[in-house]
Amino acid sequence: PADTLEELESLGERMAQWVGANPILVLGIAGLVLTLAAGVGGYRAYAHARSDRASTALAALHTEYVTAMGGKATDSEVPEPANPETAKTVRTDFASRYEQLGKEWNGTATGSLALLEAGELREKLGDGAKALELWLLAARSAAGDSPVLGVIQSRIGHFEEDRGDFEAAARAHD
Repeated sequence: PADTLEELESLGERMAQWVGANPILVLGIAGLVLTLAAGVGGYRAYAHARSDRASTALAALHTEYVTAMGGKATDSEVPEPANPETAKTVRTDFASRYEQLGKEWNGTATGSLALLEAGELREKLGDGAKALELWLLAARSAAGDSPVLGVIQSRIGHFEEDRGDFEAAARAHD
């Protein structure tokens, strides 16, 4: 035990001597570590703030859509207007607005959700080709580990099943 203690003390003394002989190198390494930590923290704060802005924009657009369709901002489901022309006009307008929002926030879960909604509206308008195009764009822009990707792929799969293209449906569900 005494030998081990002497070896540890000797090692500690050598390290202290080395640090004393190389203060600029030690301070440079410490500064680099602190700079990297600040950079990572700053990036995380930026990403979180960006995500919050995207979510707020999507929520505001959804509220506008529900209101334009004749509902209240607090409605959980979008009502169907009595006038079919009103529904068509509102859906057309908001499909474009959701698509624009999705492209603006490309690469985020919010952007993918906006494109998913734009596709849903295009499908309701009878434009299945444009709906599929938007869903495929949403799938490409979603992060590989995002739960949103599973929702998008499921929607694409159901659409392909409804069209009778079971091979494409199977690929989408993969």
